[in-house]
Amino acid sequence: VTLERTSSDRSFVLGQNRTKKLKIDTVCCYLRDLERFFQYLLSAKDIEMDQKAREDLKILKEDLPSWRKALAKKMGLKEKIEKEIKDLEEELTIEHVQTILSSEAANEAKKLIVTSADSTKFITMKSFTLARDYLITRVIIENAQRSGVSANFKLANFKASRAQTDDGLYPVTVAKNKTGAQYGAAVVMLTPELHKLISLFINNIRPIALSESEEESDDEKEEAEGEGKKNP
Repeated sequence: VTLERTSSDRSFVLGQNRTKKLKIDTVCCYLRDLERFFQYLLSAKDIEMDQKAREDLKILKEDLPSWRKALAKKMGLKEKIEKEIKDLEEELTIEHVQTILSSEAANEAKKLIVTSADSTKFITMKSFTLARDYLITRVIIENAQRSGVSANFKLANFKASRAQTDDGLYPVTVAKNKTGAQYGAAVVMLTPELHKLISLFINNIRPIALSESEEESDDEKEEAEGEGKKNP
């Protein structure tokens, strides 16, 4: 075995990610495996190697940890910049928000919620979903919170909120969230108008959807029991 260690060795290893566009962790794992392979070559008794090759291989093995560190730093900065650029490109603009909130679906959902007290018999699972999604969208847009905060926004959280005396906003505390252990509970601020819409949804639309779901479950249960009697 003959190894020639040149100044291009490090550049070669650090440049392997350029063509495949591998993630930091993947490339570092490859380098760690390469280090283990070098260790195997150095320790294997059945592999013949001259003294110079052994010394070169030992130097390469000792260099790999620092290469991993340098690569992680270099790729980490690049990925961070690329993510920031992507986030900026995909960021919702005021025009996007206006388009969403003035869309036909949004107007239909809002009208459904506002008139829900007088039109409960016309509420279906489809209209329930439309109204629910509209409210979730409003909460996300107006608070710019992580999606997990909206997912863990519970009925008890909403009912515990009280209007602030200075601006009339309703702070809703959501304890369960991704960064809760580090930063504590997330706070969702609701305008009086959005708070009113959610209240109407809870009081007039949600109970109907729940009762329909229970009826469907009962029907499915009866159907299953009937099938069981036919096929003992």
